[in-house]
Amino acid sequence: LDVIQAAGLQAFDLKRLLSLARQAHFWRVCEIIYAETNQYDLILECYINDRQRRTNIFRYIRNLWPALDERDRTKVQNKIMDHFTEII
Repeated sequence: LDVIQAAGLQAFDLKRLLSLARQAHFWRVCEIIYAETNQYDLILECYINDRQRRTNIFRYIRNLWPALDERDRTKVQNKIMDHFTEII
């Protein structure tokens, strides 16, 4: 995380970095990349997969929801429904 914050995401091949981060279960790195590319529904997966942060998913949704357009809200809703039992 420190390297990404110091160098910025533009210093990296995002596809490769994302692939490596997912393999290593570095969910916060994935979250930063998804936030940069406005893939908010995939950020939910980061919260779901990160056991330590899973309980923060409702706070994330509550803070995110007002800023989303209709298309992004639908994607987030679908992701919530796909992982409903895990979230609850």
